[in-house]
Amino acid sequence: MNKANNTIEDQYKELIESNSNGIIIYRGEDIIFANHSCQKITGYTHPEILKLKFWELAYNRKVVKERGLKRQKGEKVIDRYEEQVKRKDNTFVWVEYSAKNIIWDGEPAIMGSFYDISKQKKIELQLLESEKRYKALANITNEAIFFSNNGIGIDCNKTAERMFGYTREEVIGMRGTTIVSDKYKPLIVERMLSNYAEPYEAVGLKKNGDEFPIEVQGLQIIYNNKATRVTIVRDISKQKESEINFIKSENKYQILTESLTDCVFMLDINGLFTYLSPVFTKITDFKVEEFIGRHFLEGIADDYHDKIISIFNTGIQEFKNNLYEIEIVAKGGNRIPTEISSSTLLDENNIPIGRIGTFRDITNRKINERSLIIAKEKAEESDKLKTAFLQNMSHEIRTPLNGILGFADLLRTEYTPSQDVMKYSSIIYKSGSRLQSLINNVLDISKIEAGSVEVNIKPFVLNHLLKDIENLLKSKAKEKHLTLSILLDLEDEDSLILSDSEKLNQIIINLINNAIKFTSKGEVILSYSIEKNNIRFAVKDTGLGLSPENQKLVFNRFYQTDLSKKRGFEGAGLGLAITKDLVELLKGEIGVNSEENIGTEFWFRIPYQKGSSTNVRVNIKDNLELFYKTIHILIAEDDDANYLYLEALLSKYNVKLSRAVNGDEAIDYCENNNVDLVLMDINMPKTDGLEATKIIKELKSNLPIIVQSASAFEGDKKAAFDAGCDAFISKPIIKKDLLQQIKLFF
Repeated sequence: MNKANNTIEDQYKELIESNSNGIIIYRGEDIIFANHSCQKITGYTHPEILKLKFWELAYNRKVVKERGLKRQKGEKVIDRYEEQVKRKDNTFVWVEYSAKNIIWDGEPAIMGSFYDISKQKKIELQLLESEKRYKALANITNEAIFFSNNGIGIDCNKTAERMFGYTREEVIGMRGTTIVSDKYKPLIVERMLSNYAEPYEAVGLKKNGDEFPIEVQGLQIIYNNKATRVTIVRDISKQKESEINFIKSENKYQILTESLTDCVFMLDINGLFTYLSPVFTKITDFKVEEFIGRHFLEGIADDYHDKIISIFNTGIQEFKNNLYEIEIVAKGGNRIPTEISSSTLLDENNIPIGRIGTFRDITNRKINERSLIIAKEKAEESDKLKTAFLQNMSHEIRTPLNGILGFADLLRTEYTPSQDVMKYSSIIYKSGSRLQSLINNVLDISKIEAGSVEVNIKPFVLNHLLKDIENLLKSKAKEKHLTLSILLDLEDEDSLILSDSEKLNQIIINLINNAIKFTSKGEVILSYSIEKNNIRFAVKDTGLGLSPENQKLVFNRFYQTDLSKKRGFEGAGLGLAITKDLVELLKGEIGVNSEENIGTEFWFRIPYQKGSSTNVRVNIKDNLELFYKTIHILIAEDDDANYLYLEALLSKYNVKLSRAVNGDEAIDYCENNNVDLVLMDINMPKTDGLEATKIIKELKSNLPIIVQSASAFEGDKKAAFDAGCDAFISKPIIKKDLLQQIKLFF
């Protein structure tokens, strides 16, 4: 077997030896075989060749060495190229060289094969020398021509100077890579070293730094007995611009359709899809190729087939444009509402060849339309509520006003027996309280919506608060023959808690008033209990009760269970809405349990925190009769009615009253007289109350000033304290509240 193999290898060697191409075989850098033709072409004897490295036969030694070593490592390199072979006499001969990996003597090796192309090159050089060179050098050409040796410029034509901005003198001695951008320098070097002769594109670099597209083509020649490269450069800026314009024009339709958010489609005369833009996949989850060639009905919900067939046929026959809505079926069976716009597609002879159009997913629009319908219905309902509310507000305002003005007029213009004076006065007071409650509710809603309500957490005794509420509302319940009960879960000394006592007071009063209003017999019970980290309050009555529907709406603003003119209850429908907002301000929750004709329980929870006895304010007796001396009070008030009310309220106590009708008078009086306390109105002519307060405090810092204001907003109250006042009281002024405030300072 080995003998047979040796015979085949010997025959292979004889075949190589007899080949007319020069052949060398090398392993590593060493030549291990050279045939007779190689010796003939190079002039070396066989022993002399075996002493050489394979790359020492080449003109471009570095490049040939690098390629040979890479090829042995299995890296991909160029297999065929033109090269100059160095002869023994130091002359060079042009050859066409090729190489391949082989097994030689049982081990990997490289076989290089080359043949002499000197005659062919000579003809090329003669042609270039006699025709191309002189033609290239002719300055009438539009192509830049550079001559270089080993990558260094030796000449150029006039066009090269104009195109790149360098003079011929600057080109001589300049590196050839200078005229291309950094990105293309490696490519230029590689093409020069490999004698690459085909045109290729690069980016030129002018002397001033401007870049522009170029086409480069190089030729290798012998010029003045030196290897010279002729490089022809064409400015292809206009060509590139034309290509871009052509691409834009050619792809305009595709670019347009693919940039639309609507899906573009085309159908042939039989209703088969011939085109679908990529948006089709986004809308339906089907790939475009899945539907090309399929009938359009395959993607449309069954109940729309008759409609769409009629539109298609009529459109083909009558060249109609159509806009319509249908539902298509996406992958997975989901139905998607779409809006379709389509028209007839005509050929150059105006013969119908199909339909073209767009469709869009209108799911969101349908949702919005439904939302608008719901919103419209709600708005209409709200409008009804608003109208009923305004009518009710008119009633709620005018009714107490009628009582106030009517009975006040009787007291003013007619003699009234003493027993009737108390009766009329009581009616006026109740009507005023009713009107004040309505105004307070409207103001509370405004403050809550404006976000100006602040929570003031402080310690207070819960049982005391509830007992005060019981005393306040017990007579109101008694008037309707109802029993009002307060059930206390804790002993007084254990009911000290941290919360906003004013808001809690308002919440509970609102709920008890509401219970009394809608209960005609039986009882109203307020109770509370501690549940882990919360306090749960409940107001239970034996009144009318609420239907399940009304229970859902009872906390809505302006909502009342009966909006008819026949209803028998006062109110504007704000109390429970305010109550809910206040509970939520205290980080709590509120709810209702009710059964019609049985009764209702309103409950709410707020966080439970035990308080400390520090800084708990003690109740003050509402009288000024215990003063050991006469108090001198300055009333700064420009409104006569308000002054007369304060005068009537305070004159029966141990006080001396003085009046200032504007801020300037108040400042002068305090500066020049001994005053114990100032009741300061905010809105006054000349200097207003806040500015007057600042100035008086600068003159007499220890003089107590109580600001009185018709405003109930927290911002106005804060402004008063910022100005330096010691207390703040809102109009209308309640006797009890005013006396409590004055007593704090004496």
